[in-house]
Amino acid sequence: MYPSESAEAKRQRSRDLRKRMRAAGMTEIVLVLPTSCVDQLDAQKSRQGLRNRGQVVEQLLSEGSSADRQTA
Repeated sequence: MYPSESAEAKRQRSRDLRKRMRAAGMTEIVLVLPTSCVDQLDAQKSRQGLRNRGQVVEQLLSEGSSADRQTA
């Protein structure tokens, strides 16, 4: 991100970001998906004007949860 930044400074910046995310109630996860699924996430992200794939996944989970509650 910052070309002149040392490797240790980059690691510290990553640790600081993860710490802020945890403080905000967020958890980082890694997903391995077929390219076709990632393409679908990207298309939905663009259609809805979302900033990242995580927002798409969060929205899909929320919608699925709502549907589960309606059928229960």
